[in-house]
Parts: sequence; structure tokens; C-alpha cells
Amino acid sequence: MPTSRAAGDVAVLTVPAFAADTAGERRYVAAGITAVESADAGSPCGWIVDLRENFGGDMVPMLTVLVPLLDEGALGSFRGLDGSSTWILRGGRVSVTGDPRVSEENPLRLSRPRPPVAVLTSTRTGSSGEASLPAFRGLARAATFGQATAGFATGNEACHLSDGADLRITTVRDVDRTGRGYGNTPIQPDHPLPAAATTGEVVAPASAWLHTQPGC
Repeated sequence: MPTSRAAGDVAVLTVPAFAADTAGERRYVAAGITAVESADAGSPCGWIVDLRENFGGDMVPMLTVLVPLLDEGALGSFRGLDGSSTWILRGGRVSVTGDPRVSEENPLRLSRPRPPVAVLTSTRTGSSGEASLPAFRGLARAATFGQATAGFATGNEACHLSDGADLRITTVRDVDRTGRGYGNTPIQPDHPLPAAATTGEVVAPASAWLHTQPGC
């Protein structure tokens, strides 16, 4: 479940992998809302989003937890041979065009809107975990720290075979709001850090960068 903590006047929000049923999604998003609300009680001037252990699953609940840190509108998209489907944030809900599912809502509004955000990544940040990155790419108030990601910024389609097996085929790749496409190449951070860096050694430069940003 998502968790949060304070690091001085900066909030650290950990967004882990997610793969569960509808009831699990509700619990995950509810825990995320509680985590963001708890961290925001201290009126942090900047936020650190920790995706280092997020190896994937379903990206929509992850993005729903991150709603208060994002801008409304298009967050990114999937691009495949059949065209594109856009990830849209509107009214606290994240949806993907062409997907009939209704996602959970995150109604939270931060005490200090549109804060600077530092995103932490590692080689274990993969698949849907990587999909959270394009949502911040192209925002002047966001930067990434850590190591290159796993290199699975793609979407898969399940094909059910006659012998009962499932074949999962990669059919789309992630695209950020600027039109830059990702895929099976690891996403490089803006600020590379050693693989052996401890949590404190990753949070410190991210926090230092946040304090160079307006309002922090």
C-alpha cells in the first residue's frame, strides 16, 4: 500500500506495485489518499515520489494516488499500430480513452498546489511503474533521480489460447505529454545516482533540488 513520511519540509510518498481485483484497487487508492493527506498536513513545500520498488501491475490506481501532484488534462498515452489512447486526468479520476472501466476518484487538493516533484527510480522500476514517469515528464516542476528503469514502458494484451495458456503480447508503448515515446529501453533519470546509494543518499539530492525550485 502507498505510504508517506516527512523529510524536513519535504514529503516522501512511496507508490508501490499494484495488481489486484476491484476491491484491492479501492483499498490501494484509499491508502494512497490517506498517505497524501497525512503528508500534506505538514504543508510540505515539495514532494518526493518513490517508485524504486514499483515493478508494475495496473497503472491507473498508481496515477490516481498521484492525482494531487499532477496537472489536469492529458498525462500521457499508449501508442501502438492501431493508434493512440490517451491517459486523462479530469475531476480527480484517471481514465484511458477506449477503456470502459471507471477508476476510483481522488478528490484531494494540496495545501500548496502544483508543488515541485522529485521522482525516484531504480532498475526495479518497471512496466506500469514506469508509466508513472511520463505523467511527470514535460513538467518544468518535476525531475527524476536515481538509476535507469527496467525498460518495460509498454502495455501488453492477453491472448487466451485453446490449451488454456495465456500469451501476453506487447502491443503499445508509453508516450509522455511532449510526444516522446518510451518502450524497451531503460528510462534514464535526469540526475543519475549510484546503484549502491542508500535511501538517505537518494533523498538528500532530491530534497536539495526541490529547495532550488520556486516556492520551496
